[in-house]
Amino acid sequence: MEKITVTQKGVNNLYAAYIYEKIKERFSFLPAQFDIGCDGDRTRVEFRIEGKYCPYVRRATEANVADVLAIGYKYRFFQKRLPLPMLSAEEKTILLAALTAADYRDDYAHIFSRVKGYREYVIDGVFNFRLNDLKERWADVSAYISPEFNGAYLESFLSFLIDEGQGKAYLKDGKVYDGDYRVSEKSKLFGEYSVIGELILTGAKKILCYDEPAEDVGRFLHKYYKENAVFY
Repeated sequence: MEKITVTQKGVNNLYAAYIYEKIKERFSFLPAQFDIGCDGDRTRVEFRIEGKYCPYVRRATEANVADVLAIGYKYRFFQKRLPLPMLSAEEKTILLAALTAADYRDDYAHIFSRVKGYREYVIDGVFNFRLNDLKERWADVSAYISPEFNGAYLESFLSFLIDEGQGKAYLKDGKVYDGDYRVSEKSKLFGEYSVIGELILTGAKKILCYDEPAEDVGRFLHKYYKENAVFY
């Protein structure tokens, strides 16, 4: 059996738990062992897999580590730096999700290239020591967003982001599906699952709704996606 280890500072850490859940969910059919626990002040995840399956589990682990950094860490990065006094709590959450979604593919590819091939993945270590160039870019973005950033600016930014979007996402039974019809749950990395956050993270240009969305979701779609939200 080969071992893959992921650690992150903090007891019962959200990011480590997310990776554990995603890998166990995807590979539970394999002859493998999936463990999560605490090692001092760190959360530790271990996967033990037969050698012939290890490359597939390792790649999926690296992909999820990259998502944790490109989504979870990026969201917190902006959240700590942007007080945004002119936005309501709802608008602030939307902006933070939109900033996280912007350049997601480039951020993910960059991070993935930095985490490939390790036997142990120390998430906070990667962020602190291997992503300085990316953090500088995020800091440059936050510097452009002044305390006067208001709802009108938010609407303009979302319009730009949606115009630059690609493909479709689907909303049904309160769940978001990406263009390949897979349930999308990456907004859990914000701290809790959010349908609005999930829709933004898909990077889709068009949203197809197959049931009546919750009131706040419907309001969001009509305000920001406008004709790009289609209701069936």
